[in-house]
Amino acid sequence: MTRRAIGWVLVLAGVLAASGCQTTTRGPSGEPAPTYAEVRDRYNERVAPIDALWARASVRVEGRDAAGERLREQAEGHLQIEPPARLALSLGKLGETHLYLGSSDELYWWMELIDAEDRPLTFGRHDQATPRKVATLGVPVHPLDLIEATAITPLPEDAGEVAWDGEGIVRVRTRVRWGERTLWLDADTYEPARVEITDASGRVALSAELSRYSTAVKQGDASVNVRVATRYEIRVPDLDAMVRIELFEPRIKPIRAVAFNLETLARAYRVSRREDLDAPRAAGPGG
Repeated sequence: MTRRAIGWVLVLAGVLAASGCQTTTRGPSGEPAPTYAEVRDRYNERVAPIDALWARASVRVEGRDAAGERLREQAEGHLQIEPPARLALSLGKLGETHLYLGSSDELYWWMELIDAEDRPLTFGRHDQATPRKVATLGVPVHPLDLIEATAITPLPEDAGEVAWDGEGIVRVRTRVRWGERTLWLDADTYEPARVEITDASGRVALSAELSRYSTAVKQGDASVNVRVATRYEIRVPDLDAMVRIELFEPRIKPIRAVAFNLETLARAYRVSRREDLDAPRAAGPGG
């Protein structure tokens, strides 16, 4: 599987965005849409207990790669998140980690660990990230907005746009770093059915259909639990691929700090070379 293919898989991007709901200003009984403050407060109350999320992950990819070759891959691993900035998604086979996408409070990175001798690490800093830099990893949004795609982060305090999007569905749009995030929420449960992030030009950069909700229980306190999506059905437009990501045994529990420590990970996985996306580039021919 190519770096670009896996990059899109890991960030849960490109999900079945072609089919949307019919926008309307009327609710189930003709009532006006709720205010942004009402939506924000209800949604944030729902996700507030998720200070850390752990789950086993399974990824299946079917389609064609950029060269037109048939693509069929499956991998297993773990997803670990500490909002708002820490993310670790490791995938591999037979108990071996082959790919690692991660971020800490300051850095984001990508490790390819399939080859025992050649194990490249590519990394950058959140405050220096640009669309051009992160595109080299197959990432279509700011690295800190990858977690936004999982729909477990709270809505911001400042005002957003709210409307009905079909009966019983509330659509709420807010700003993110390079564009906007839109959530389609069930009007009763406030569980997201879809997430979409656009770039500065308004083009859809990432979108995800969320389903098969399961209860994530807080470790040590079963009275604290939240329903989270455990299935993402994904398309990778550039590769004509269908991707399914499934999460199992989601839990709200402390995560070991090593999962978000790049230097410790680089040593443990015996990284052979590094590429710093923020390092000055040598001038080409003609300066």
